Amino acid sequence: MRQLLLCGCLLVLSVLFPGGVAAQPVLNLSSSDQAPIALAPQGLLYVDPTASPDPQTLFAQGGPTFQPATAAALAPGYSASAFWLRWVLHNPEDQRQVHILVLEPARMESVALFWRRVGEGGWQHARAGTDQPFSAREIRTRASAFAIRLAPGETREVLLRVASRGAVSLRPTLWRPTQLLIASTWDSWVESLMLSLPLMLALLAGGLYLAQRQPVFGLLAVYLLLALLYEAAMRGAAFALLWPDATDWAQRSLGVLGTAATVAQALTMRQVLGGRQRQPRLDRVLLGVMALSGLVGGWCLWGDYRQATQWNGRVLPLLIATTLLVSVRGLKTGGALGPAWLFAMFCQQLGLLPRYLALLGVMPSTALIENSPLVGTLVGSITMMGAALYQLGRERAQQAQRLEATVRQRTAELVDANARARASDVAKGRLLGYIGHDLRGPLASMVTLTRRLGQGPAFEADRRAIEQSGQMLLETIDDLQRFARSPEAGATPEIIPAPLCLHGLLIEVVEQAQAMALSGGNALQLVRGPGLPGVVELDARHLRQVLFNLLSNAAKFTRNGRIELVAQAVDGLLRLEVIDTGRGIAEADLPLVFEPFVRAASQGRLPGLGLGLSIARQAVRAMGGRISVRSQLGMGSRFRVELPCLVASEDQVQWPLPEAEPGAGRLGQGRRALVLDACATARAALAERLALAGFDRILEAASLDEARALMATAPEALPLLLVLEPQTVPVEVAVPALRRWLGEAPATLRCTVQPEGPEEVAKPAPSTQWWAALQCVLAGRDPGV
Repeated sequence: MRQLLLCGCLLVLSVLFPGGVAAQPVLNLSSSDQAPIALAPQGLLYVDPTASPDPQTLFAQGGPTFQPATAAALAPGYSASAFWLRWVLHNPEDQRQVHILVLEPARMESVALFWRRVGEGGWQHARAGTDQPFSAREIRTRASAFAIRLAPGETREVLLRVASRGAVSLRPTLWRPTQLLIASTWDSWVESLMLSLPLMLALLAGGLYLAQRQPVFGLLAVYLLLALLYEAAMRGAAFALLWPDATDWAQRSLGVLGTAATVAQALTMRQVLGGRQRQPRLDRVLLGVMALSGLVGGWCLWGDYRQATQWNGRVLPLLIATTLLVSVRGLKTGGALGPAWLFAMFCQQLGLLPRYLALLGVMPSTALIENSPLVGTLVGSITMMGAALYQLGRERAQQAQRLEATVRQRTAELVDANARARASDVAKGRLLGYIGHDLRGPLASMVTLTRRLGQGPAFEADRRAIEQSGQMLLETIDDLQRFARSPEAGATPEIIPAPLCLHGLLIEVVEQAQAMALSGGNALQLVRGPGLPGVVELDARHLRQVLFNLLSNAAKFTRNGRIELVAQAVDGLLRLEVIDTGRGIAEADLPLVFEPFVRAASQGRLPGLGLGLSIARQAVRAMGGRISVRSQLGMGSRFRVELPCLVASEDQVQWPLPEAEPGAGRLGQGRRALVLDACATARAALAERLALAGFDRILEAASLDEARALMATAPEALPLLLVLEPQTVPVEVAVPALRRWLGEAPATLRCTVQPEGPEEVAKPAPSTQWWAALQCVLAGRDPGV
């Protein structure tokens, strides 16, 4: 009965497609089959030049002529046609059968399976291939696969359509599900092993590059990674794991990665053999061919891939031939690496040759051909890495011998220099200890006596400068004593950064240095650049020490000239420059100016130990900055200090504790005061000082509106003192407003973080400066006079 049914099926097919279907046997499937069935010899093939998308369109064109599939027809190479394979499958058993149709190689782009029962008109279909997202596949294997389910006694006509912009090769097989699972597991294990080997080699080459800084290892690592990605793309593993939804890139990656890997191989060879120096003419030819390959690779990425990949198949052999020619020439010019590289190139090209022939349709694509490029690449890369390591070892050995001889010579010189340096360090340490012991006591007495001086308008500024200078010298002596305890300059300054008012510190330093500058007939000026922040985070003590040392150094070597301290913010740095018009420094002495106990010959017999600039450099480096000098003999000097400019908030500034002077508590009696400042910390500190001055009422406001509200709640008729931060409310706005509210202008004391003139008190207002300014304002005088 079943034989009669099969004969009837064939009769129906011949009637439906007269002259369009060649005689085709029915393939009887058995559940006892253990080996996969190669379907190519069992089917018929039709090459459709119009690339019909489905059977309805195909058979509507007049009945295609299916012919037996030959090996050459199944590996045509690059083609714009669609390839249709046809089978008639029959289940002769009494139970349902399930088979899996697998199409290799995995790189095929458009793969569709159409089926129907014999005698029925409608076609069903399923799609795979790289033009479909990997997640949309019915069976998620790296190769295109379809499930065929046959009911007992069912006969089914099956059409497989394959089209691709790349090279076409057809290897259809039919598997039992259990057989396919076992084979896929084994193939995955072997494929993982094959792909992990070049990955390990690439990581090893990359590690050698990082350790040895040899470009050849870096280029070899890039080449191996590109070759690995190319092989993964050819096998379908990259589409399944790396870009499962990039359907267009899945096809283009074959041409792009193949070109990139070959160019990287040529660049590696160029570096290994030194082609630019040893074969300049041939190297220019190689560069031209690489550039052409790069253009074709770009065409594969952005242009018509079908045309680009065919051109790629012509250009890449040209690049490989040029690379081989350079390798052969490198036998004479490449040293020990020449033969190793030629052998590596031979292995790699021997592995790639079968694949190129399969892509061009000269020979069918098999599993052995698919694995041969990776094997050749591994053998060649291992050979090249071994040769490069051997060459590197020889160079290291020669370098070690040279270094050993140099070390012996330098050791003898260092022993002698070390003995002299130790003796010098002992003498310097003893000298510094004497200086600290002999000067600290008198300086401490001087500071104490200075603080007891009486008030006087003529001596106030000088008294502040003397006191500040004395205190600073005491700190300098402390540094000298630390230096004495560690002659090797191991006593690193202790840096404690904190928010500070930069403008106030600069003004104080200039005041301290004025006496030294005037003693030499010099004019000392502070220049503050635009955008200089008011509050920065630095170590105030060491910053003051650095600037004072630089200014004192300028005053020492300048007579009847000009000295400037220039401060500005540049590219996130705080730049401080001390510029003088003094005698300058000879070019030969510039490298020595920051060395301890070293004095330039151009300094003559002027007093000094040669420690000021050394201490300044040590402090600047400890604060994370750098110091430099530019000078010409007779043209003055420019010392530049650059420190990290970390802008801070004024609220974080630590104000000094107020110290009340004799009689200060009566200054504010019978008066009230208004502190108008946006900074809460500054308002609290200023209110505390006003309280020490005896003011009857102290109001604090952060804005003019808040001040008006406070004045309305406290309408006393007491005279008002306005302590104003001009950065919060300008003077020309605050004073007229208070005049309107009070009927008279208040006495105004401007205390600001960015003073613009001597009439303004710079925050955080040292006690002596604060009390002097307060007395002047309450007496109706300008604090700057």
